Amino acid sequence: MAEKENKFRTYIKPPLALCLICFVMCFLLVMVHKFTYVDTTGVITDKLRKGLDSMLTDSSNCVMLTEFEAENVNSVIVDKEQGFCAFEITVNGYAKNGLHTLVGIQNGEVIGVKVLTCGETEGVGTVVTEEDFLSQFKGITSAEFEADTVTGATYSSKGMINAVTIAMQTYTDRKGDIFNGK
Repeated sequence: MAEKENKFRTYIKPPLALCLICFVMCFLLVMVHKFTYVDTTGVITDKLRKGLDSMLTDSSNCVMLTEFEAENVNSVIVDKEQGFCAFEITVNGYAKNGLHTLVGIQNGEVIGVKVLTCGETEGVGTVVTEEDFLSQFKGITSAEFEADTVTGATYSSKGMINAVTIAMQTYTDRKGDIFNGK
């Protein structure tokens, strides 16, 4: 009998106690998450606001369209009064999902492109975040356009071109949905 109790204490009790501790900790984590979670769907973050402010003189009337979905588009922000919309898009450069961008379009024309975060190689791929490169996209009115790439940062350049193409194509195809709320 003592031998059975010894085996229980040695082989069964420790894993049982550990399982109980894990269960209690998981339960506590779920409860903490439940009571502290804040849904940020539809919230314009500080990073997005900064990008919008660089494109518009007043971005205070901009709202995120929470019901709008489009392929390769993270979110759409619109100011109907100014005829402005911005597409938040994440694309591959040299790094997978290395370019998190904001492309602003007003009255059918690209008025600005901002890189919100860049996971590209420092000093090489990050060249596409500079205004000298991004300024070539201003004034584009169609998804079919020509843009220069940067030698040594070809993948990063093509990623930025892809982001602007996605924004213009989505704008062209879904302009009515964006501004009429459908």
